[in-house]
Amino acid sequence: MARRLSSLVPSPAMALALLVGVAATGGIALAASSGGPVIRACANKKTGALRVAAKCKRNERHVNWNQFGPSGERGPRGFTGIKGLPGAAGVAGGTGPQGPAGPGANSFDMTFAEETTLTAPLNGIVATAFCNAAKKEVTVSVQTASGKNNLQASGTAAEGTTLTALDSVGGFAVNKHSPFTADLDVVAADSTIGKTVRVDIHGEFAEPVCRVWGIAIPGS
Repeated sequence: MARRLSSLVPSPAMALALLVGVAATGGIALAASSGGPVIRACANKKTGALRVAAKCKRNERHVNWNQFGPSGERGPRGFTGIKGLPGAAGVAGGTGPQGPAGPGANSFDMTFAEETTLTAPLNGIVATAFCNAAKKEVTVSVQTASGKNNLQASGTAAEGTTLTALDSVGGFAVNKHSPFTADLDVVAADSTIGKTVRVDIHGEFAEPVCRVWGIAIPGS
């Protein structure tokens, strides 16, 4: 039995051919230079048996080969991959802090028999109205809250159906009066304060009293 097995032991030439064959299939490459890591082995001169060793015996010869073969040519560029699915929607952010309150609008609608103040002071400006029952007349007015001659006002005014432009600098008030209706639609400011107020007033005599309505919006 031993003789049959010994007949299968490759010769040195067969071992070398085997190494070359393996190198040709991409497994290893015979060392032709010292350009990379090298495996050092010893081949038995009679049987061709290999063992990894740096120092060989008398009945062996050195066999070396590179651990890695030379780099192959760059392959063709692959196909573009399939576009991925959209990511999940992000979590909604928290509610932000509430902003400061705006200046707000002051609306009014009232009937009165003599004189009334329509708004509290807004940026140094107030709106008032006066009812004269004897003359059956209504007066609407925009003026400085201080009563000083610092008023600036620009807009339109009407007495009955007559509409006129209004542009006033100085004085403490602008007003319109009529036995029918009176209107003021102006942007006014106290020049010492500088902030504006939009005032829109409509007044009318409604015997035996007067009625007035409108809105005042302070600028920020």
